[in-house]
Amino acid sequence: MEEDLLVPSELQRPWYYERWFLVIVFILGVPLVSPPFVLWPVWSILILRSPWHNHTVLNGLAWAIIVTGVVMVYKNAEGEGGTLFTVASMVPGVVVLVITQVMWTRFRMEHGLVIERPKPPENPPDLMDVPGYYDEDTETREDRAARRSQRRRDSRSGRSSRR
Repeated sequence: MEEDLLVPSELQRPWYYERWFLVIVFILGVPLVSPPFVLWPVWSILILRSPWHNHTVLNGLAWAIIVTGVVMVYKNAEGEGGTLFTVASMVPGVVVLVITQVMWTRFRMEHGLVIERPKPPENPPDLMDVPGYYDEDTETREDRAARRSQRRRDSRSGRSSRR
């Protein structure tokens, strides 16, 4: 997969990580009342993936909003509005979430904020061909069990009895 790097302090934040945008999506996305919390998952996901907002309190609040939103969506789907109203109220938030995450991924790639792990070789070597990997004179289970029991006896030899 990929790992995030620390963001240099001189790197300017993209517009969706500016304070004004985060305040708007927070206000329109907090699931405290029945819908419309139309931008529900956007703030939480932005905060959880942000290198600028890595505070424990903010991350805890983001997770709390996600869990609360899931419960509210479930209750609204079973309630008066029904499934169609619930899905329709979630569409704006999901669209904004997808747009911001695509833009964030592109921003990270453009500014070198991602370390990509090397890909494994396409044809891994056969382990039987590697010298020293497979040895015909391997010890058996009985050998290991005997060695373990000998270690147990040796470790108890200096102890006094518990009588």
